[in-house]
Amino acid sequence: RPHSEICRVMEQASAFLLMVPDCQSCVQVLTSKLFEYIGARRPIFALLPEKNEAKELIEKYNLGIVARCGDVADIADKLSKMIESCEFSPDPKVYERFNRKNQAKRLADIFGYLIEGGR
Repeated sequence: RPHSEICRVMEQASAFLLMVPDCQSCVQVLTSKLFEYIGARRPIFALLPEKNEAKELIEKYNLGIVARCGDVADIADKLSKMIESCEFSPDPKVYERFNRKNQAKRLADIFGYLIEGGR
């Protein structure tokens, strides 16, 4: 399906599920799906390792609730909390910071800096 159609479907969702496995190489994983979810402005229920960049981002900007992947009791507890009273109130500036246009500009600035030899 075209990306635009998927985005329309995502706008109808109440929340999103993000899962990243608990492995050594997954510590710095920030999937593009996370940024799609942020752009859709819905709470994220995330099953993530204890040490993970996505976990830090979700918690720092109040983008949803994070449970430890593989911990059934924690997942059940956090999912209950999300269903009962998800406090979803991120700062609106978060959406601007992480939108595609601004992310592309930041990346272009980094490339420009590197091409010019860090001057």
